[in-house]
Amino acid sequence: MRRAIAARSACGAYVPTNYHRYIGFEVAKPLLERAFLVTYGDSFLPIDFAAVYRAFGACGRPALMTVFRNDGRWDASNVIFEGGQVVLYDKQRRTRPAADFAFIDYGLSAMSRQVIADRVASGARADLFSSRL
Repeated sequence: MRRAIAARSACGAYVPTNYHRYIGFEVAKPLLERAFLVTYGDSFLPIDFAAVYRAFGACGRPALMTVFRNDGRWDASNVIFEGGQVVLYDKQRRTRPAADFAFIDYGLSAMSRQVIADRVASGARADLFSSRL
């Protein structure tokens, strides 16, 4: 019963403007592990999280984004993926024609602590997937 009440009280609590103003990652650098996984948290991902983390460790890059071929079916494709790597991620597809984007971010990424430490002030909120980061 408590769960049902909590679910009803949360329903509709996040309007898009307030939600987007609030989301982000409140940085607590001392608590970050050497590397970590980030999910959008708004969908169930049937994926092997350990395999993604291992792939991240093996790739030698500071971040890894999971993507899938979308071709505009589920939502607007926002990733150009070539040669086994993300060439361009652009949420609004402003940098290239929409037809160039065949993939979409899957909602799971891996990042090194250093990416955050180098680019986000302690205590700040940041969109971890923005081009500014």
